[in-house]
Amino acid sequence: MIYKTIVLFLILIWGACKNPFFHEVEPPSGETFEPVSQPRDIFDRLKLVYKDQTLIDHLSEIMQEPGFIFHFSFEDSNNFDLQGSFIWDSKKEFDFLDSLKRKYPNNEIIVIFDSTINISIEKGIDETKDQKSLWSSNYLILFKKDVKINPESIQYVGRMELLLEKNESREWRLKDWTDIWTTPMDTSGGTIAGTWGRFKFHYGE
Repeated sequence: MIYKTIVLFLILIWGACKNPFFHEVEPPSGETFEPVSQPRDIFDRLKLVYKDQTLIDHLSEIMQEPGFIFHFSFEDSNNFDLQGSFIWDSKKEFDFLDSLKRKYPNNEIIVIFDSTINISIEKGIDETKDQKSLWSSNYLILFKKDVKINPESIQYVGRMELLLEKNESREWRLKDWTDIWTTPMDTSGGTIAGTWGRFKFHYGE
């Protein structure tokens, strides 16, 4: 199962340049991002900030403040004993990406989303009335600590659900980010290191 997943995502990477959904996101030319007018824009902004961690100041233009919460998967919460008062908020996200850039200045992070769909209706959310939108996507993260020394990537695989809300300016903001296990973790030194939550926890703590 693990090997099939790896092969699938390698195919997705190879075809990325031909697939308009995987278009390359360019850094903003000004001091701020363009307003997030469409829910899908959130996915592009996440890819951009992870790719270029010098843009972490723009997290406030992606995440709802205050109120943003990242929810670790059930399995990771149990494994890391993340019960009780532990909260991963926008400050934790900022500190995590800032720490990565400082500790691994030559790092490379590529985020790929696949099968991104709007699941608002099936979850009983009326986007127009509730000013909310719920999206689901599979993801693959390719993380290189130092592209100059070691070209091999550490992979993180899983599924995410993003609950978006409109702010007072009617721009979409990320309120709840839920991480979900989809693949058994390879603990024998394989290439799949875990979920997005494990990536955050391992390098953000």
